[in-house]
Amino acid sequence: MPEMSIGKKSHIAGPWPARGIESLLLFISNADPLFRPNAVALVLHRGIERVAPVLERAVRNDADADLRNAAMEVLVAFGEAAVPRLVALLGDANEEVRNFCTVMLGDIGSRTAVDPLISALRDPDVNVRHGAAEALGRIGDARAVEPLLELFVDHFWLQHAVVVALGKIGDRRATCSLLLRRHDSLLAEPVIEALGRIGDPDALAPLMDDLDGSCAERVAMAARGIVLLVNGCFGKDRRGAGSPGEYFRSFADDIGSHVIMNLGGMKSSSADGGTAAAAVTLLQWLAGIDRTSSCRRSG
Repeated sequence: MPEMSIGKKSHIAGPWPARGIESLLLFISNADPLFRPNAVALVLHRGIERVAPVLERAVRNDADADLRNAAMEVLVAFGEAAVPRLVALLGDANEEVRNFCTVMLGDIGSRTAVDPLISALRDPDVNVRHGAAEALGRIGDARAVEPLLELFVDHFWLQHAVVVALGKIGDRRATCSLLLRRHDSLLAEPVIEALGRIGDPDALAPLMDDLDGSCAERVAMAARGIVLLVNGCFGKDRRGAGSPGEYFRSFADDIGSHVIMNLGGMKSSSADGGTAAAAVTLLQWLAGIDRTSSCRRSG
């Protein structure tokens, strides 16, 4: 446990061992960030078996959010040791407790929680299903791909979580389903981000077809998506190319004049910065100017 400063130590450190677990949890919730790790360490030192009943009661405490949040922080800090208990709580009668468990399991990131979280995708409560989808995305295990794809029949809020999760997992099996939703006005942005993360070259042709369209919004989204996708693909499927521009040109040998006009219009219009930057990058690539893209995929 890290040392505290002398002034604080004499005031705080002495009473801690004598306090109950709930008092420590309240201190964790309200402590200065400098001392929070010390308080968490005191609870962890007591062991999961000893403190778990108190932590579980705190997670169920709707009247004291500070106590509940601190208990969740400590359970996450226990890491793998807390996973069996959190998995058991995924079957709790209280839907809020189940939802909190999906959040904590996602924070811990244990692959032993993947199958229980996949089961939670069928929970009757939409918030639990949403939390399970987000957690599976954070864990990043490919076992979740097919179960996540099944959630596309659910409403938008869940679809958004699914798209983000599939992008984080990065499995090419999701490419087709994502492409089918690239024209959805509510999902287009996360879909493009997810396709860029996955980096499947099979997605390039449909996006390049969109560049030749008459819908300005679709053209703009396609331009941004292509730059993200090329940068995502480059390094995974180089095709002998020495740069993202060369990689792009290996797919773009039949780009028509209408596409050039569309890109030129986006470059000089009042389009948002990301779209204009994507148009500039594609025009440079087409011209053989292989500069570092200003529209690279974020991590």
